[in-house]
Amino acid sequence: MLRRALCLLCLLNAVASAADPVARAAEKLQAGLIGIDTHIDVMQRVLNEKLSIAAQLANGHVDLPRLREGGMRAPFFALWVPTFYPGSEAIRRTLQLRESAERLFQTFPDQVELAT
Repeated sequence: MLRRALCLLCLLNAVASAADPVARAAEKLQAGLIGIDTHIDVMQRVLNEKLSIAAQLANGHVDLPRLREGGMRAPFFALWVPTFYPGSEAIRRTLQLRESAERLFQTFPDQVELAT
């Protein structure tokens, strides 16, 4: 029952948005833009929690469906290492994050790739 109510609510919102000239103008404007986010920290979760960002996450801000739905065309996945990793451990951690990013690119080549 709740699912039907939510689907109906989504449908009503979609119809209302389609009828709203401001919403239509915003959608048209966004369609011609390149969305860029220059610091996405999700690789920490991918590495630490063995998290997959293939499907929309219940508790998170970034996943592949959200990037696509939000029109994000140039996400920068940060390989951020906390300062409590000393010296060579920081390097090791950076390489682990890089490997996680590489696995993401290899697993979903039709959705995300490394830009060089």
